[in-house]
Amino acid sequence: VPFQVTQQFPLYSNSEGILQLEIRNLSDDVLLFKILTAKTMVKNLFLQNQVIFTILPKRIEKVIATFKPPCTEQNPKVAIQAIIVGDQDETIYTQFVETKQKAWDQKISVAKENNTFFELQIPIMINAGIRPQIGQNEQNTQLRLKDELEQTMISIAKTEADIKRLEGEIFTTQQIVCRDEEIIKMAEQQMDQIKNKNQIHKSFKNIKYSHLVAAFCLILGVVLGVQLK
Repeated sequence: VPFQVTQQFPLYSNSEGILQLEIRNLSDDVLLFKILTAKTMVKNLFLQNQVIFTILPKRIEKVIATFKPPCTEQNPKVAIQAIIVGDQDETIYTQFVETKQKAWDQKISVAKENNTFFELQIPIMINAGIRPQIGQNEQNTQLRLKDELEQTMISIAKTEADIKRLEGEIFTTQQIVCRDEEIIKMAEQQMDQIKNKNQIHKSFKNIKYSHLVAAFCLILGVVLGVQLK
């Protein structure tokens, strides 16, 4: 059954604005799809009523919508695709595909006001209609946010573990540095001792052989002098 009243619900929102889709029936076989947004955004949207919109940046240059109503005896798996092309060529290309291999293209003009929304009128060749389920969309958003929150908490936990591991490595490195400083000090002390020994050895080496002979002669003369007395 086509819509009897206007159906309006948010598709996506961020700091740039809220993107909304408004669907209402103009007659028994025509539905009006109105896209309301302050600025266009890049987002793939999937709703429970099987409506998919892809918004390209800057302007609403292209919107690909797939409407897949419930399968009934009167409507055996009918799929309707609508491609909205904005920018310079303000033309909507719609393609209707049925299981009977019947397909055709149709051009429908676009009506826009202040670049804030597009109005699209598509002849709907079905009786099943489209029934949006707003609650399911909100539930999907909550589940997505919950999953993102869990992933964020996992990332925080991993980061904290990495920080603790790095702190342990830093502490170990500090201990190694302190130990190396002690080893360096001990090595410096040993070097000083070796230098002192070498200095004494050099002092002995600087004494010439002639000095030793003179000293021996002096000692010998003193001994002989004492004996002569």
